[in-house]
Amino acid sequence: MTKAQAVIGSKCIVDFPALGVSSVPAKVDTGADSSSIWASDIVQKDNGELTFKLFAPQSPFYTGEVITATDYSIISVKNSFGQAEYRYKLKLQLKIAGRIINTHFTLADRAKNSQPILIGRQTLRGKFIVDVSKKTEAGKKRLLLLSVFVSENVATFVKGVKEHSANLDIKHTTYDNLLFSFDKNRSRIILRDTGEDISGYDIVHLKTSVERDVTATVARYMEQRGRKVIDGTAVQHFPASSKLYQYNLLVNAGILVPKSIFMMPAALAEEGSYELLTSKLGTPFVLKDIHSSRGRNNEVIYDKAAYDAMVGRTQSEQPVYLVAQSFVPNNGDYRFLVMGQKIVLAIWRRRQDETTHLNNTSQGGFAELHDLTEIPTRVQLDSLKALKAVGRDIAGVDMVRDTKTGKWYCFEVNDGPQIASGAFTEEKQKAYASFIKRELEK
Repeated sequence: MTKAQAVIGSKCIVDFPALGVSSVPAKVDTGADSSSIWASDIVQKDNGELTFKLFAPQSPFYTGEVITATDYSIISVKNSFGQAEYRYKLKLQLKIAGRIINTHFTLADRAKNSQPILIGRQTLRGKFIVDVSKKTEAGKKRLLLLSVFVSENVATFVKGVKEHSANLDIKHTTYDNLLFSFDKNRSRIILRDTGEDISGYDIVHLKTSVERDVTATVARYMEQRGRKVIDGTAVQHFPASSKLYQYNLLVNAGILVPKSIFMMPAALAEEGSYELLTSKLGTPFVLKDIHSSRGRNNEVIYDKAAYDAMVGRTQSEQPVYLVAQSFVPNNGDYRFLVMGQKIVLAIWRRRQDETTHLNNTSQGGFAELHDLTEIPTRVQLDSLKALKAVGRDIAGVDMVRDTKTGKWYCFEVNDGPQIASGAFTEEKQKAYASFIKRELEK
């Protein structure tokens, strides 16, 4: 017995379960013979292996993960101009309209296309029926309504709206149900109760607000993925001073940050949250206040007792918003003082002893000036990119090198980098005077 053919629209949302990629918009085109997917850094090696990365750094779905394939072919296809070009073709596991299939895709540069994925006839044949009047596979638009808590009034309101809109699927949930993660070149916001990415919804309404950086991050995340946000422009009028909002901006600018997980204070205190964090981050990991500076509320967590103690202490009265982060072993960090897209000082900071993980001079750390020629060019460029990503003219960009892996991570873009105090005040004064002169001469 054959499976019934599912009805999908001219646009749909697809997942690639085997690759851990989900909620990607796709165009369904019955006029195209084969399916294609956006790929970059495509290399055929001498040993016959094919390596590539899905999407590209400018795509919000890009992870930077290198995929290796040995079972592939090279075919000739006609591009949109009618010209023949050669592409690699291979089989990928695809989830579409709730059905998982293995189907062939060609690897293509779709940077200029409206959708990163094209679903063609070969994938559709015998499995799906295309109804061009439908824009999603379920034939309904999806609204995600977020509020601080679920009240009886709002529940009644949602029920009434559904009665007046048969083609609208509404999910009402709280901010406590959100889980934010940042890893490599990828950010994700998922619903904890279902595990689905919120970008699977067509529109989000932040009905009531919590901390503004939380709502701003949700709004920016959705709009980066082509989704609508009620009052999205107003919500994003927020200075990128919190670590949560910064991480989303930095990751989408292609800058490496330590693997991080953020949940609302109430969710952190729930049974099983410690186990969830250790399963994703390992131990030890760091818990830090997304709003604080100078090392306040920033601790290394080695066990559940330490976790419970910090969560209990920081949630007892006015809740502190904490982000959990992989511990990065290091011998110190660099504070790059950047003014007007120019690194004016490179300050090497190291902790006073091994009783602390903090290198901040405000926490007793030592500081010395380093020549920029001692620092890799790529690290300097990432620092400038970080400043641009958060929209600052003056900031201190904190970069750390992992002593085990050699990778460099951006810890923070500090918008109050002590230009009038701290170490090397005379050098800061001179650098600031030069910066103002440059600005006035523009």
